[in-house]
Amino acid sequence: MTSDFSSYYNSNDRIGVVESVDTATVIIKVDNVDKLKRLQVNQLLSVECSKDYQYLIAMVNKIMRNSAVVPDGDMTGPYNVENIVKATLVGTLDLTNSDHGEFKRTIETVPEIEADCYVL
Repeated sequence: MTSDFSSYYNSNDRIGVVESVDTATVIIKVDNVDKLKRLQVNQLLSVECSKDYQYLIAMVNKIMRNSAVVPDGDMTGPYNVENIVKATLVGTLDLTNSDHGEFKRTIETVPEIEADCYVL
C-alpha cells in the first residue's frame, strides 16, 4: 500500500520515478529536462515508500543526461534521451505520530520501483 502523497504534494511537484534501488542508492528517472535543470547536487528529495505516512528522504549525488542514437541501421535515427538522478537515502520522515513529522536517520524500508519522487 502506498502513502497518500496528495495532501503534501500535487502531480506538478513530481520530478520522476524510482527506476533502480541498490541498498541506499536510488536511481530516479526524471520526467523532463526542465525538472532536471532545477535539481542541484546535495538537494533533498522525498521518495514515496510502501508504508503509510512515511517518506524516504534522499540526497542528490549525481545529475546525468544520457543520450544515444536508436540503432536503425544507418545511425541517423532518433535519439533516446534519459534524464537520470542518482541519490542516496539518508533517512525516513514519519508523519504518523505528530503534526510536524519525525525525521529518523534510519532507513526502515526501501522504495518500490516506479515510486514517485518529489523535491523538498
